[in-house]
Parts: sequence; C-alpha cells; structure tokens
Amino acid sequence: MRVLRIFKWFFLVFGVLSFIVIIGGVGLTMVLSRVSLGEYEEIGRVPSPDGAYEAVLVEWDPGAIGSTQSYLYLVPTGTPFEAEKGEFKHEVFCGYEVSMQNIIWTGPRDLMIRYANDVIRLYENYWFDIQVGEFQLEPTVDIFLQVY
Repeated sequence: MRVLRIFKWFFLVFGVLSFIVIIGGVGLTMVLSRVSLGEYEEIGRVPSPDGAYEAVLVEWDPGAIGSTQSYLYLVPTGTPFEAEKGEFKHEVFCGYEVSMQNIIWTGPRDLMIRYANDVIRLYENYWFDIQVGEFQLEPTVDIFLQVY
C-alpha cells in the first residue's frame, strides 16, 4: 500500500513537471519565432526597364547557426527596405549566394534569375502588385529561373 502511494505521488509530480516543461517549451518557441536571429542587409536593387518596379536583393546572415541566405523581393520603385514588413514579407526567391549580375529584367514585366547553386529554398514564378488590386487575372511580373 505504501509503495502504491509513493508511485502515485511520483507520477503526480512527474506529470506536473512534464506539463510545466511542455508549456515552457511552447512559450519559448513562440518567443523565439518572433525574434530575428541574425541581420538582414539590402545588397542592391535592379529596376525594371520601365522603372515601375525593382527587384531587391537582401541577404540574411544568421551568424554561427547557418549559412547566408539570399532573398529576392519585387516592390514598387522607391519602396524603402524594412525587414519582414510590408512589401518585404513575401519573397519570390530564396537560395544561397545570389549575385546582382544574375538578376536580369528581360522585359518590363519579365524577370530572369540565373542561379548556379543547387539549393533553392523558395521560388515563385509570378508576382502580383498588391497596390494594383487584390483580384488580378494576370500576374504583374512573370519570373523565370535559369539554372546554369
């Protein structure tokens, strides 16, 4: 009987401590997901031929926890860079080691990304300008990927 009582208390304490650890882990994960590890830096801009839009190359260096990642955003000309805000929330391309000379406008609404690295984390083949309107039938810019 005494052994049962000891097991009962042991499992009660173990259960409460497990619950606290789980809640703490979830809370810590939520906090860390809001904290940006590393720094974002705008590398450069490539204006479209008609000057209406810019392809903005941004690099994120996470420091010792990973490799530098390159993000490509399309924005209306003159939009200031703010990491993860406004027009800079949704990249159209993410990979490693993208250079400015490999971002080429082939027409006013056609963008080509030349990419030699084998890791592509994200690629979208179109982009809609949200300032034009939410319900568009045709994309504002078509994006082509040329792997070499």
